[in-house]
Amino acid sequence: MRHTLEAAGLPDIPVVGALVTVPAGFERLDWYGRGPHENYQDRKSAAFVGRHRSTVDAQVAPYVRPQQTGNMTDVRRIALTDRTGDGLAVLADPADGEPFLEVSALHHTPFDLDGPRHPHEVKRRAETVLGVDHRQMGVSGNDSWGAPPKEPYLLRAGRTHTYGYRLRAAG
Repeated sequence: MRHTLEAAGLPDIPVVGALVTVPAGFERLDWYGRGPHENYQDRKSAAFVGRHRSTVDAQVAPYVRPQQTGNMTDVRRIALTDRTGDGLAVLADPADGEPFLEVSALHHTPFDLDGPRHPHEVKRRAETVLGVDHRQMGVSGNDSWGAPPKEPYLLRAGRTHTYGYRLRAAG
């Protein structure tokens, strides 16, 4: 699949990507990219490129307030599988776009995490929501006054954002 977004006149956007809903039972993650913990474009120097394995449930960071979590950068390939090894693989397709993806696999949509004030208020979905992204805006947090991410980590509307990926069976 190949996605291009052009949106002049709009404010900066938090993410350019796609969400894929995968049925319940696909809990195992195996990826080649940065890890083993969550990382973001402006917060990835402690996450090393390599092959990592985890579970979907382990992708949720224990933040005091629910928020975006579980992102992984510089991903070349990720497989989401069931206990027998069958599932879905996503491969970065660098033709005409970035050579890497950002991905997340959660039992929550971004909308599920935006609103509740406490982690126990977030309901866990049975299915997995796989984020296959070109990029997310940086985290920022460079001061305590809410400064935006630095310029290289912003996603400006009006720019052309192009990325590609391939879906195939895993297993």
